[in-house]
Amino acid sequence: MAKAKHYQASAPGSIMLFGEHAVLRNKLALVAAVDKRITVTLSPRADNKIGIDSDLGTYLSDLDKLENNELFKFVLTSIAHYRNLIPTGFELKISSEFSHKVGLGSSSAVVVATLHCFMQWLCHSIDIQLLFCNARNIIRDIQGAGSGADIAASVYGGVLAYRQEPLDIEKISFLPTVSLIYAGYKTATPAVINQVNQLVNTDPERYAKIFEDMEF
Repeated sequence: MAKAKHYQASAPGSIMLFGEHAVLRNKLALVAAVDKRITVTLSPRADNKIGIDSDLGTYLSDLDKLENNELFKFVLTSIAHYRNLIPTGFELKISSEFSHKVGLGSSSAVVVATLHCFMQWLCHSIDIQLLFCNARNIIRDIQGAGSGADIAASVYGGVLAYRQEPLDIEKISFLPTVSLIYAGYKTATPAVINQVNQLVNTDPERYAKIFEDMEF
């Protein structure tokens, strides 16, 4: 009996070193991948069912009628991106070396790893630039905004100088040792962006100067 085929990919989480909000205003920022990863394993099924098993819980649905689930919205949107090419149901096993609650770009990492698995299965090759573009579009569709810096870190790894428009991704040769301390809470990206935008509206000139100073 032939051994069942599996496709596996992993992607690192990320942190912004400089320019976290300036990057949304097309300033150059510095982003780094961390040494903790999310791994996705895709196993095709013989039927039309889709199953997801992760630390967040489990999910089961039909390929032709995906049921919405807030916990898995990033994975489900990634699946929808390749829906027209998917021939059968499949299982996704998702494991993470860090909690989604600590703000290390888990959403971007799981999207990148999931899309990478689909590229292996359906396209039989990996186009890194296309992987980045597709993952960034998915994050923006869900969150309504996003520079793509965390996606770049999950795709390319290491430390990157990043600008969203015009797109510029440059790998930096040094790898700094950085210790991270969890503040005890995480605020969703759209909420943080909204908070900053409200502050900007109170004093545009002041904050424009701050964003200029943040650019390295």
